[in-house]
Amino acid sequence: MSFQWIFDNCSGLTIDRRPTVARSITRNNRVSAVVRSGYTYRFTVKMPDGQRYDDIRQYIEAYEELGQHTASSVNITQDYITGYKGVATNITNWTSSGSSGRTLQGINPVITPTNGDKILAAGDYVQLGVGNTYNVVSDVVWPSNVATLNRSIQETGTQSLTIGPTVNWDVICVSMPTWNLFDYNLVTWQDPFVFYEVVR
Repeated sequence: MSFQWIFDNCSGLTIDRRPTVARSITRNNRVSAVVRSGYTYRFTVKMPDGQRYDDIRQYIEAYEELGQHTASSVNITQDYITGYKGVATNITNWTSSGSSGRTLQGINPVITPTNGDKILAAGDYVQLGVGNTYNVVSDVVWPSNVATLNRSIQETGTQSLTIGPTVNWDVICVSMPTWNLFDYNLVTWQDPFVFYEVVR
């Protein structure tokens, strides 16, 4: 068991991947800013009230066993969030030949696209090998096989590409809500869960 049940059954989800930024403003209103840390994914997950305790108690036991000290792998299976928006008919077995900074190079679809096909769309999720998950910043139109991603790429060399709802993140729970029983057998949650990505 893992935290996956929480992601699969949530009623609200916030995905925050903005970096930590330090700012200063002088007396004459001149602003300067610098990125202080990476673009780590943070997930705030709200659970619905009213689930029957006897239906979900096994999942409560499973995530409480992991606690706030154990990392676990999760994915977001809802297609409207992580679904692929390009036009390729097959998104399995793709590879890339390398990377530099935020640039993914040598994207190689398993079926050669037609010129003008959008092979990756802005917002698509891609995972490099068994490493980290990234978002595509702008459309990639074939024959271009280079994509800009939302953060610096950690993986090097040739990598397999996982695209869409099967990408995953290793996360650790940093805020775990208390649950309460009401109306005999129904569960309510005091606060949302908060998870931080563990960068691989």
